[in-house]
Amino acid sequence: MNPPYVDIGRAIEILGQRLRVAGDIVLHPYFFTDAYDFPILCDIDAERICLLCDCLGGIEWTAKNILQETKDIAEYFNIKLQAICDPFRWAIAGAQNGPDLFAIAEYLGKEETLFRLRRSFLPGYYRGIEEDLRDLRNGTAQD
Repeated sequence: MNPPYVDIGRAIEILGQRLRVAGDIVLHPYFFTDAYDFPILCDIDAERICLLCDCLGGIEWTAKNILQETKDIAEYFNIKLQAICDPFRWAIAGAQNGPDLFAIAEYLGKEETLFRLRRSFLPGYYRGIEEDLRDLRNGTAQD
């Protein structure tokens, strides 16, 4: 994960009652690393997530603002909010369910969230071209 520190207290706060014992936190690796299997988004999800990335890039990074932009994208595509939240969650957390999606995105920060979203539809990644990922992380990706 890009931030040089992990706010374990904030992660525990977001997870809330999902943590029955302290050790349960390891069941949610997306708070601490991006080293888990990311899904390959289908073309229609990739199109939506690509537009979402563009919109999220220009906002103040709060869970409330992230939710509003996501709602706007759902409205733009005339789809239910869940239809954009599912691929969003898979892309940033590698899971079908979990704590509040927008709180996770806020916790991860703008740079890390956008990196994970972009990685979910970056064609080179699926061909195993790690250079594309490094370029994306460094902000030198070619369109």
